[in-house]
Amino acid sequence: GKQPACTGKLPENTFYAARKFVRYFVVIEGAYWLMSLNRFQSFRKEDVLQGLWENTTGFESVLALSETVLVDPLSAGVAHEDVLKKIRPIVEWMFREIETA
Repeated sequence: GKQPACTGKLPENTFYAARKFVRYFVVIEGAYWLMSLNRFQSFRKEDVLQGLWENTTGFESVLALSETVLVDPLSAGVAHEDVLKKIRPIVEWMFREIETA
């Protein structure tokens, strides 16, 4: 439950903090995972999310939530603590996949 130092200072608004966590853990780590598959195009969130949609299975709800939080974190209405819980499975899976690539 601790914030990783690599994410820097969190916004005070929990919804903007959620967006920051999605950017770091889903988009950036997702880009590194795509690199391990030789399917990386760019760090643009749209490219990374498209790559994740095309190359993963079983994480549809996490990817849909990630897109919603990135587009409009206030409307998504998901606190950063809850976002971390929901994205954890895909992040742990990507880490394992990168380690074994």
